Amino acid sequence: MTQRKAEQRRKNGEDGREAVLQLRERWCLDELAKIMECTRRNNKQIAFPIFFHVDPSDVRHQRKSYGEAMVAHETRFGKESEKIKAWRAALSEVADLKGHHIHTGFEINHVKEIAEKVHAKIPPKSLLVGEYPVGLDQHIEDAKSLLDLKSNEDIVCMLGIYGLGGIGKTSLAKALYNKIAHQFQAACFLANVREKSNKINSSEDLQQTLLSEMFEQPDSKLGSTSKGIYEIKLKLGKKKVLLVLDDVDEMEQLENLAGGSDWFGPGSRIIITTRDKSLLIGTHQIEVKTYEMIGLNDQLSLELFCRHAFGKSYPKTEYEDISSRAVRCAKGLPLALKVIGSNLRTRKSLKAWEDALKYYERIPRKEIQDVLKVSYDVLEPYAQSVFLDIACFFKGESVEYVKEILEEFGAASNIEELVNKSLLNVDNGYLSMHDVIQDMGREIVRQEAPDNPAKRSRLWFHQDVIDVLSSNDSGHDAIQGIMFDPPADRYPYWHNAFEKMHQLRILIVRCTTFSSKPKHLPNHLRILDWEKYPSKTLPPKFYPKNIIILNLRGSQLTIKKPFEQFSCLTVMNFSDNKSIKTMPDVSKVENLRELRLDRCVNLTTVHESIGFLKHLVHLSALGCYKLKNFPQRMFLPSLEVFELYWCEKLEHFPDIVNEMNKPLKIHMIGTSIKKLPNSVANLIGLVSIDMQHSKKLEYLPSSLFRLPNVVAFDFRGCSKLGESFRRFLPYSTSEANEHLTSKTVSFSCNDLSDEDIHLILICFPKLEELIVSDSSDLVSLPAWCNKLQKIPQCTNLRILNVDDCTSLAHISELPRTIQKIYARGCYNFSSETSNMLWDQVKKERHGLEIVMPKTNVPKWFDYRCKEEFPCLWVRGKFPINVALSLVFQGVESSYVELHLVINGQYVPCKDHYRFHIRPDHVLVCDLRLLYNDEEWLSIDALLLKHEWNQVQISYAISFPQEETVVSEWGVFVHKQGSDNLEDHVQFMCPDPTRYSNIYSGLTREWIVLHSFQEHENNTLEDIIDKLLDKVIPSVYKVVSSLDRMKKLLFH
Repeated sequence: MTQRKAEQRRKNGEDGREAVLQLRERWCLDELAKIMECTRRNNKQIAFPIFFHVDPSDVRHQRKSYGEAMVAHETRFGKESEKIKAWRAALSEVADLKGHHIHTGFEINHVKEIAEKVHAKIPPKSLLVGEYPVGLDQHIEDAKSLLDLKSNEDIVCMLGIYGLGGIGKTSLAKALYNKIAHQFQAACFLANVREKSNKINSSEDLQQTLLSEMFEQPDSKLGSTSKGIYEIKLKLGKKKVLLVLDDVDEMEQLENLAGGSDWFGPGSRIIITTRDKSLLIGTHQIEVKTYEMIGLNDQLSLELFCRHAFGKSYPKTEYEDISSRAVRCAKGLPLALKVIGSNLRTRKSLKAWEDALKYYERIPRKEIQDVLKVSYDVLEPYAQSVFLDIACFFKGESVEYVKEILEEFGAASNIEELVNKSLLNVDNGYLSMHDVIQDMGREIVRQEAPDNPAKRSRLWFHQDVIDVLSSNDSGHDAIQGIMFDPPADRYPYWHNAFEKMHQLRILIVRCTTFSSKPKHLPNHLRILDWEKYPSKTLPPKFYPKNIIILNLRGSQLTIKKPFEQFSCLTVMNFSDNKSIKTMPDVSKVENLRELRLDRCVNLTTVHESIGFLKHLVHLSALGCYKLKNFPQRMFLPSLEVFELYWCEKLEHFPDIVNEMNKPLKIHMIGTSIKKLPNSVANLIGLVSIDMQHSKKLEYLPSSLFRLPNVVAFDFRGCSKLGESFRRFLPYSTSEANEHLTSKTVSFSCNDLSDEDIHLILICFPKLEELIVSDSSDLVSLPAWCNKLQKIPQCTNLRILNVDDCTSLAHISELPRTIQKIYARGCYNFSSETSNMLWDQVKKERHGLEIVMPKTNVPKWFDYRCKEEFPCLWVRGKFPINVALSLVFQGVESSYVELHLVINGQYVPCKDHYRFHIRPDHVLVCDLRLLYNDEEWLSIDALLLKHEWNQVQISYAISFPQEETVVSEWGVFVHKQGSDNLEDHVQFMCPDPTRYSNIYSGLTREWIVLHSFQEHENNTLEDIIDKLLDKVIPSVYKVVSSLDRMKKLLFH
């Protein structure tokens, strides 16, 4: 081992959090001394010794062979030398540490136990506590003391955190979890138990999640709650675990997830959050300690309020007094502080604040929910209606869907108003609402008639719905909306329901089987969303003039008559209907924008009128295996999505009778279509067409490729196209330059020849992505610079995919625009081709990503290494670009994620970029791929000024079937704009003395520990290497058993 390598490993020892000690090299006594020095200076660093057939007392006192060896070293270095003193001290210290003893037998018998012990010391993934976690510290310490983590290691303890909704119970539980989870063998945070328990099979799903989070999998599918209980007790009965059950509201949930002290191993802790204190007192097999989550004091309330009202921790000048008044209205409730602060933030003057506070200050102190209701009371009537409809029916739905249903109430502007007042959130296009706010809205409705649900405006609680539907009164004219979605399939009995509900706008029915069909449906309906509608026909007098959504998934409806009475419909969904054989005339439904016939497995015919709906945007019939008769002619000027996946008997593509200019995506995977008509030239707006695995497709008109807006063609698996590909592109190079706009072309599995590829490159000058994988006849790709030098547009190519082109040997050159090259399985590459791909790094391509069969990292890389883990040191400014190469070994195709760790701190990113790798392949990538531009430019802010900063690159493998490891790596720093690289970038610790213990806080929160399998041919050293590589590859690995220390000492 070289001195340089030794220094690097000693440096890593200082940075790590755990070290598994098993010394083996000449220099490992120095390493041992350095590790013990680090553990003395930093109690977060832990050394874990393994005593393999060794008596710790012999190590501690250097007796027997240890003593003889140390005498020899004293003769060499001097008895009083500092080195000898440090070695003796280190040996004494390591012998005193709590580790693992192997007295007899083989190493493999101890693998699982060692892995569990080391895993127990690794901190799990942290949970996001909140945007402003104000005032939690004292609560954390108080609750932690009740868990009695130190004195009661032999028993299972349970802590119940209770309090008002919105008081911060979940935030406390998350913070407590983050604080103590590392002390357990496994940990799980089950969020939103109450909400998730309202779904079918919810108990089994929660049990499955619990086991998965604890790194355990049942031997078979659970199938029942009792099987789940058995699996939890079997898998976790001897394991020390931390389990958090968030928002529990029924004893049955506790009984199914944490039913007794014998379910979990000694020392386990269960934390529950609930609004119902009665669940925690004398009703469970395990004694439950309780902790009441109370509101914030005035000082903390002011801070949290100001965070939301002003974006800082203190009031704006002149707003001090009025801010204190606002805080008093919230009465310490964190959610109320957020809502009030957000509401007042939109008011731009003191006068506006004064007017708002007049309402808040009139609220009785005993009713905290009324504080939240103030924000509701100031809304305009239409905004109130939108709020109540969302609270009762549409939480979790898409924004666009709700806007359409509630258009008559000005939904678009009023949803924005609700968001501004913190009554509503929009997450990725979907509506979300805090439980307390939803409860407040539903309580407003309940108070309309506390004792008579039939006189309320909205019904959502399944028992109330059953009572109203089964009563002789048959409902009331006040009801505007009903959602019947019981937690399990129900079979209610009803009378002549709906007959008197003349104002009913919304009817949503799910998870329900009725014994008879409805005799009447209100004509005032705007949405009819009825899963498994129980009749083959709609009521005879049902003429809903205002209905816009007809969603009858899984119904028995036969649909024999035209839809003349549904002229306002915009959405029709008859998916999963096994009764429909023919889709009738829809010409009267002129406003229809979405038609879904997915998985109508007996559908054979679709009426010609569907091909001529002016406003139709989405048309899909996925998995309609018997569909043969589809409109022969089509003119859908608004169409944007056309999906006919796996319509295996469909042989005809419609003739397009007029120009269709809207951006259109066509997905027709797995059909029996033989040719596309020449009239596809009228699809002017066509953006992409995907006809993968249409094995009978043999003709594509040349007009298809001349369309002005197409950016992607995908004809993978269309084997008959490969026989005559060139005849589809019969025009000259000049025509290609003038007409063709496609940026993505995929002709995989088509046995393309070298000439075919050459023709594609000529005919698509704007091509950015070329996918020709699985083309076994492909031998050589043409030179972009030579053969195509007269076509400058060809330099747009960014992505080339030649995966599994097993005969491909030669790629002569690539354009300067190339960024991604996927050549997995191309084992026939010539050395010239491999070198040419490596040269893309030397050319400092931005955004570079290459995957190809394993070759050695070139010598011209700035740094190469066959062990350890990618690391460099930077000072002043982060490099403009860094290229990294990783050579993977293993037996399965996997996905890998890379992350930067700077000075021991994980650098977060918004999106996780995954690389698809294979064993015995090399990945070459630009580190900028891991972060967006804003995130990359902000990295400099993480660097210590005027100091060297350690940068590590960590990796995680997703779902590996077997072990996948990095056998070699290299780093190449782009030189553009760098005067003297060595002044800013180093690959060894610049000053081991100065930086010996600065960056010891490395965490790997994002890693998931995969289960370890025991193999007879694996040694203890192999298994520990696997553990450290998978779980903590960045920590210092000192791996050798102490029996080898004797051999070392005798040298």
